[in-house]
Formats: sequence, C-alpha cells, structure tokens
Amino acid sequence: MSELIDSIKARFKGKIVSVQEDFRPRSIKVLPGDLVEVMTMLKGEEPFRFDQILDITGVDFLNRKPRFLVVYILISTEKNRRLIVETDVDESEPVPSLTGIWCGADWFERELYDMFGIQVTGHPWLKRILMWDGFEGHPLRKDFPVRGTTPRDQRYAPWDQRRTREY
Repeated sequence: MSELIDSIKARFKGKIVSVQEDFRPRSIKVLPGDLVEVMTMLKGEEPFRFDQILDITGVDFLNRKPRFLVVYILISTEKNRRLIVETDVDESEPVPSLTGIWCGADWFERELYDMFGIQVTGHPWLKRILMWDGFEGHPLRKDFPVRGTTPRDQRYAPWDQRRTREY
C-alpha cells in the first residue's frame, strides 16, 4: 500500500468511498458533497500538495444509477505524483465548482457541462464552450444520436455534399 493512499485514508476517514491502488495513478472516490473539502485539503496540506488540476472529464454509464462518473486528474509538481479523484452523480445532481481552488478548472467544468450536461454549481460563467448556444443535446452522452443533429439553418448541397448555410 502506498504512503499517499495511507495518508489520504488517515486524513479523510469516512469521506472516501473507495480506493483503487492496483494501477498508477492511484484513484479515490468521494461523495459529491465532500468534494470541495477533500480537494481543498489535497491542494493545500502536507503531505499532498496537488497544485495543478490536469483535467476534468466524465464517463457516461447509461444503464447505471448514478449515471455519470466525474473524474478529476490532479498532479503535484513538488512531489511528482498524480492522483485521480472520482465522484458519482446522477443526471439531475450537480457537482460543486472547483474554480475557487484551481482557477484552471474553469474551462474543464464548462466542457463537462457542454459535452455531458452535468450541472456545476457555483461556477462563475457556466455556458457552452465547444457547441453553439442553440445546440440541443450533449454529444458525449451515450443516448446522443450516433449521426448527431443538424441545425435547422444548415443543409448539405445534394450535388456535392458540401455544407451550405441559409441566410
């Protein structure tokens, strides 16, 4: 068992749902309500010092409750360690924003909202970042149509299949 996981288990008794330490990087799972507290401690306290957030993404398990797994990838440049923090959320359940801890979480959270439709509470400016404002749906959800959707004002010219716009 690694010293990092031992320290996390000792510091966050009752807040860690599960731990995966068979593969690297190590991962822990927490409840959404404990996420901000755990992440604040992981960033600022010894022996953790995870000073950067590398990514926030989601995994859609269509036929499971809760449906989504939100994955946070952290790195400690001081200690040369990585950690994955996961939390399970349902479609209607929001996750708290981490922009108050890592300002770099801003765009990752907007992408999470845009691609999966997962609401992020406390985000300073939660809006679409990759899809246009009128886009309906969330492309990385398992129930999104395989062929996608076509906006009403966008059509293909039948003779060459190039995209044309109707103004």
